[in-house]
Amino acid sequence: MADFLRVQDGLAIEVWSEPEGFTLEECFTAEVVETFYPKGNADIGWLWDGGSFSAPVASVVDLDSLKASLKADVDRAAETERLKYITAGAGQAMTYQEKFAELVAYEADSNPLKANYPMMSAEIGITGSSLTAVAAAIRGAYDLWKLIGGAIEIARLKAKADIDKASTEPAARTAADVTWPSAG
Repeated sequence: MADFLRVQDGLAIEVWSEPEGFTLEECFTAEVVETFYPKGNADIGWLWDGGSFSAPVASVVDLDSLKASLKADVDRAAETERLKYITAGAGQAMTYQEKFAELVAYEADSNPLKANYPMMSAEIGITGSSLTAVAAAIRGAYDLWKLIGGAIEIARLKAKADIDKASTEPAARTAADVTWPSAG
């Protein structure tokens, strides 16, 4: 009874043992028989060069490059998470900043006039029925953003720090597998 390796595209993909009393030729068509070679000490995953098997070469990973790539992936994933709660774009970010600046000024103003708060005033009748209602809505959205945005930032920074600390490829990949927080 002999053991054979079936080869596909230069790679041993299957071990086959001849059943007692049968040969390869009796079990398979000639076309299939041509894909089998005596196993010897080789195994699945070994490379076939047309004349002999050789053990696969372990890939060497540049851990520093992998870590840099994984950290960039974490940053992109964090941005994707943020965009579940805010609108993308530099102009929109500036709008959020201006609304917050107006909100802070409004909350300190003893006699607020709509004309002094153009961004907030633009939302009257949409976000709230009055400047006070708009301010309350913006405050609520901002406070919620601080919670979820802060939680996303903690997860992002922790993952990147854990990637930096990793001493092996699997450990780095595991550190990059972030469970993102949710607001709900």
